[in-house]
Amino acid sequence: GGQSATGKLLTHVLETHPAYPEALTLLKTDARHGNIYGFLNSHLETLAQTTNSPDASIPHMCRNFHYYGDLFGNRSPLADPSMTGSVLGLTADGRSIDSLALQYYGVLEFLALQTRHIINALSESGIPTTSLYMSGSQCQNALLMRLMADICAMPVWVPLYVNAAVVHGAAMLGAKAASETGERGRSEDLWRIMERMSRPGSVVIPSGNLREKGLFDVKYETFLWQAEGQRRQRAIMVGISKESSSSRMEQLTQGRRLGFRGLIGANRHLLLTSLFACIGSFMYGTDQGILSNLLTGQNFGSKFPDVYSDPVLKGWVVSVLQLGAWLGALINGPLANAISRKYSLTVAAFLFTFGSALCAGAQDVIYLFAGRIIAGIAVGQISHVVPLYMAEIAPSEFRGALVSLQQLGITAGIMVSYWLCYGTSFAGGQACDADGSATFSASGTWSPYTDVPEGGCTGQTSLAWRLPLALQVVPSVILLIGAPFLPFSPRWLMSKGRGDECRASISKLRSLPLDDPVVETEYLKIMAAVIFDERTAAELHPGKSGIPLTSAKFGMLFTNKGLFKRLSMGCIIMFFQQFTGINAIIYYAPTVFSSLGLDASTTSLLATGVLGIVDFVFTFPAILWVDRWGRRKFFMVGALGMMVSHAVVAGIVGHYDGNFDVPGGKAAGWAGVVFIYMMGANFSYSWGPVAWLVPAEIFSPGHRSQAVSIIISCNYMMNFLVGQVTPNMLDKLKFGTYILFAGFCLLMFLWVYFFLPETRYKTLEEMDEVFGDNSATVDRERMQEIMVEIGLEPVSQRIDERFSDEKNREEGSMENTEHVIAKYGEKYITSDITA
Repeated sequence: GGQSATGKLLTHVLETHPAYPEALTLLKTDARHGNIYGFLNSHLETLAQTTNSPDASIPHMCRNFHYYGDLFGNRSPLADPSMTGSVLGLTADGRSIDSLALQYYGVLEFLALQTRHIINALSESGIPTTSLYMSGSQCQNALLMRLMADICAMPVWVPLYVNAAVVHGAAMLGAKAASETGERGRSEDLWRIMERMSRPGSVVIPSGNLREKGLFDVKYETFLWQAEGQRRQRAIMVGISKESSSSRMEQLTQGRRLGFRGLIGANRHLLLTSLFACIGSFMYGTDQGILSNLLTGQNFGSKFPDVYSDPVLKGWVVSVLQLGAWLGALINGPLANAISRKYSLTVAAFLFTFGSALCAGAQDVIYLFAGRIIAGIAVGQISHVVPLYMAEIAPSEFRGALVSLQQLGITAGIMVSYWLCYGTSFAGGQACDADGSATFSASGTWSPYTDVPEGGCTGQTSLAWRLPLALQVVPSVILLIGAPFLPFSPRWLMSKGRGDECRASISKLRSLPLDDPVVETEYLKIMAAVIFDERTAAELHPGKSGIPLTSAKFGMLFTNKGLFKRLSMGCIIMFFQQFTGINAIIYYAPTVFSSLGLDASTTSLLATGVLGIVDFVFTFPAILWVDRWGRRKFFMVGALGMMVSHAVVAGIVGHYDGNFDVPGGKAAGWAGVVFIYMMGANFSYSWGPVAWLVPAEIFSPGHRSQAVSIIISCNYMMNFLVGQVTPNMLDKLKFGTYILFAGFCLLMFLWVYFFLPETRYKTLEEMDEVFGDNSATVDRERMQEIMVEIGLEPVSQRIDERFSDEKNREEGSMENTEHVIAKYGEKYITSDITA
């Protein structure tokens, strides 16, 4: 589409060039070319031959020639040839036919590059494009059709009818309208009408010239660089957007390098601070994975025979940590507000150290229970405070990278714990009896009641399980010592009235001087957020403070219909996340692999270690592509993948019923192991990370903290339930365990398909429409009023001035902004401005 406008733009570039009249005169004397396009195409071919470009290539001859196009206006090149700054690569000769031909080619190339830009944007949004259909008089321009095919790397279909294309299309639509019957919507197929009323045209296939392909790829990178520059310019001019969280200071940062590259290159202090805080996430991961490998060890069984043999008691030892985590997540909100984020992290590190030490030195099962509960409280605190702390110290352009860092810390902890337990399982050998003199029970399996030599194990030592539990203390002690030296959260400092310290903390975290406009703007933005919380509480819950205020905030989530729908959706997501069966696998992986015929010690522990690597690696797809593909696709694909994996494992376990020594049994067992890996992989890129993302997206700032704390507690309660019942299920239901989880995965798929809206790219106002309330709209208006009151807009203008001085060197940019403010008012600085 848009070919009429394209023709007008190209005509404007030609007709405003000083050499255009001369070109028309030459065209009249030589009618071979037919039109001005044919004349200029021929002239370009002659130039390419005389300049000795490879293969007489026009693109190679123009390799240093670039048009600077207006991506926010009509996507056209800046057409005035006297504005040489809009054309990169012009020579001093700007009035010759050579110059006209080059500018003409530059426009054609730019049109093809911006078409590729649109195609790529469609593809990234899930709308793949495989070919181009052209229309209008531009189809007569052979060079433009060739550039479209080569730059977009796809065939270009050129119709026979190129003139009066709009009239032709209207005739076809008229034919469709005339074919409509009395029954509404019943008419002749439009494609059939098109075939009947049009004669076949031609197709332009990409040339396949590798030299030119490489050149076009590089030029496209240059085009994207130009587009990004215009986005930054537009961000400055637009000012405060409809989203209260998107100030000019944040829009300014769009020009910086994002993600981990940006952190490493521009803000190493923030990166190191975040990496240190992520030790807490690593501790959480190790505690999740470590016990599952120890429960199958024979020395552990000799010390705790009831835990080793009783599925119910085993489930309690594993799942009691989740009860502690549920409590820790609930109490850490008030604690973190009272003593600061970093000191609550310090408390968590102390509790984790104490709990791990109790488990490592356990002389009785009561020590295990006490240590697991205390460590669980620490885990709950960590799961609350680490993402909160990183969100409050990070600027918006690095926030996604830091959240990814936290998720990677958890999966890295699980992976390390698996391999650590595999290594220590060889301490003294993997059997309790060193010389094999102990008898086995009548069942043929090792029993801690009958097969332990007198005086205890003579083979495997207690280091097999005490050392991994003790080594958990190492990262927690590091965090315990270092956490007090972390910078305070600027948001927490502001909430306590410590404004000067807040400004100093921002300066340190951003590696910028105290008087830098970026520091001052972020300082004012944090001030606005704190005032916003105070006013929201005063308006919604007048006269309340302390515990009554907290209770009222939580109560509103259940009494407001729209908020309750959001809360219910978040809790359902967490319910389904746990009933994917992932934690049943993580907590009891060696037992699961043993049920598939693997050796109860070496091979099953090795397979467990590989599972940790799989889970770690498959976390990356979500980090890289969740914003491109959307949340629903990840959820549905992951659910189907896990359902199939569970179903296959159920079939294998049910068919062989523990007897894998028959012909084909070993191979089937290993096939089951592969599908366990596939189940873990499908979880790691879908319901693992994305389940935490959606609840944070659907709540407005005024309700997010309370809602997410409830959703986290829901997650831990479901986690506790899974950890509690899984040993009994594996013992009694056997293959039925996997059928149950497969059924839940099917329910997950259906629920997402029919009920879960896509949250990608949705503003909070659009969330209001989905859930039937106006919480985000009210929050935005309140925040904008506060921003104007505290003077955030003037500071943002100073940032605009600095950025303009450094980058644009243009005059009058602030006058333009003030004109828009005067015209539309300070609350609605969202007009579509083109510099």
